[in-house]
Amino acid sequence: MATLARVLGRPLRYQPLADGEARARMLADTPAPIVDALFRFFTDGEFDDSPVVGTVAAVTGRPPRSFAGWAEARFPTLAG
Repeated sequence: MATLARVLGRPLRYQPLADGEARARMLADTPAPIVDALFRFFTDGEFDDSPVVGTVAAVTGRPPRSFAGWAEARFPTLAG
């Protein structure tokens, strides 16, 4: 979040929701099986996104960039 705040040039605040409140908000416009999967993956730890894979390079033909690099490219007028 600090990287994005720096690129945007303004402070950002993260305010987490309790799982029950987050689930209720998500269910307002997302099918229950998807909400359930998201909670299994990201809250219960069923999904492990830590392995580094070569998908970006294979698909784009160039190496992946950092989050900071993406943010600076996405918001160039703010990154300077």
